[in-house]
Amino acid sequence: MCLNEGRRKKEEAKRKEVRTKGEGTNKQAGSISKNEGRKQKATERKQVRREKK
Repeated sequence: MCLNEGRRKKEEAKRKEVRTKGEGTNKQAGSISKNEGRKQKATERKQVRREKK
């Protein structure tokens, strides 16, 4: 079972893979959240600042 567990995780990861922003690289759905979320928040803040001026 231990041998199959790693294989199963890889297969699940492949199913979850999602393309982000037309990049060529595939990322797992779970691994996007923190970093991409921070980037999105930062860009939103910048937009708000521009609108205020």
